[in-house]
Amino acid sequence: MDDPIIIRAFAAGLGDHLVYSTLPELYARLGRSVFIHNAPGFRNDEIRALVWESNPFVSGFSDAPANAGCVHDRLRRFSLFVRRYPSAIEAVEAIHGFRPVSKYPKIYYTPKFRRDFCRKVVVDVRSITSRFPVEVIDTYIGEMSVRLSFTAASLVKLESVHSGDNGSTALANVPTYKVESLREYVDIVYSSPLFLCTESGSQAIASAIKQGNAFPDVYALASAPTWNHGDFVYPNVKYLVTGALGRDWLT
Repeated sequence: MDDPIIIRAFAAGLGDHLVYSTLPELYARLGRSVFIHNAPGFRNDEIRALVWESNPFVSGFSDAPANAGCVHDRLRRFSLFVRRYPSAIEAVEAIHGFRPVSKYPKIYYTPKFRRDFCRKVVVDVRSITSRFPVEVIDTYIGEMSVRLSFTAASLVKLESVHSGDNGSTALANVPTYKVESLREYVDIVYSSPLFLCTESGSQAIASAIKQGNAFPDVYALASAPTWNHGDFVYPNVKYLVTGALGRDWLT
C-alpha cells in the first residue's frame, strides 16, 4: 500500500482550495493515492463537492496529518516561489517537486451552456474577505463600461446564499440573478462573454473555467497587496489594481 498524499488547504474558501486543485492528478500519475484533509474545512459543502468530490483523482477525505498543500515547509517556500512564476498554480506544482505543467486552477465539472447569459456582462462583486468600499466597486464597473464599451442594460449581478456581505450594496441599480448552486454559477460564467469580479474566489473559479480559451473575458479588481504578493494571481485574468482602495487605476 502506498504512502498516501494528504492535501491541506490554507483556508476554507473557494480560492483557497482551488490553488491546490491540479495536485491530485499529478500525484495520481505517479501511482499515489490522494486524500483531502478535512481541516480547515469548507465554507460550504458545494466547494467540497465541486473542487474535490468531482475530481476523479481524489480518493477521499482524511484527518491524518497532511503532507502536501498548506503544510509548514511548503507554505514558507510558496511565499518565495510564487514571485518566480506567472501563476500561483505553477508555484504550487514546483514546490511539490513537479515540473510545472498547469497555469490555471482546475475543475472536473463540464459546464452547461446557458443561452440566456450569452450576451450578458456578468458581475460578481460580493466577497467574504475582500472589503472594497461600495464607491470603489461602482467606479470599477463604470470604468469597465467605458473601456469595454458595454451598456448598463447588459449587466446582470450574481448572488447566492453563499455570497459574502462585502459589496452587497454596490451596483444598486443592476438586476440581480440568484444562483441556485455553485455548478449553476460555473454554467453562467462559462456562458457569458465577459465576467467582472474582484480578487475573491470568483476570479479563481473564473480562471478554472476559462483555461486558455478566449472567453469568457475575465477582469478582477485587486488590492495592491494581492497583486504584489501574487498568491492568487492567474495569467488568464486581467487585473485592475487599486493601491489604496481608491480610484488610482493601474493595468
